[in-house]
Amino acid sequence: MHFDVQAEVDPSDLTLLLKRVNLESAPQSLLKSAEGMFNKLVEKPLTIRQVLASLIFDSFAQPALAGARGGAAISRQMVLRAQGYDIHLKIWGVAPQRRMAGQVLARNEGSFVHGARLHLIRDGERFSSTALDKFGEFEFETVPEGFLCLQVDLPHLTVVGTVNANEAA
Repeated sequence: MHFDVQAEVDPSDLTLLLKRVNLESAPQSLLKSAEGMFNKLVEKPLTIRQVLASLIFDSFAQPALAGARGGAAISRQMVLRAQGYDIHLKIWGVAPQRRMAGQVLARNEGSFVHGARLHLIRDGERFSSTALDKFGEFEFETVPEGFLCLQVDLPHLTVVGTVNANEAA
């Protein structure tokens, strides 16, 4: 079925426009995992404002350099952004020795963010926690494979971002 862009579309035909053969539904296991993550966040009463971070950089999404020497990428680098903060992440290693390190930076401040707690959440359950040091840096020594939630509890704000800790994206 072909629709003229300038012609008016009958609302009953809208469902046909949205059902494309190249679109696929997410796997059921992934939907359950996402539902579990966000149900746990919604169950507790929110006393501090909570915002979602957006992924603005992922090294696995970058094209490989043609003719570059060396093997496959040994680490994955990501940047999440939310409400005046950037969260720089590096994930490396293979399960069960996969690790994550990073730094939380305030974009408009001259000092480092410190004292915040960070939590890795898998399937709606807290997997691991750590704190920022005086330079805003952190490290998780054990990181499971899969889609995880990274929660950063700042004094006035909680930032939540999704992290894909799979071997390949």
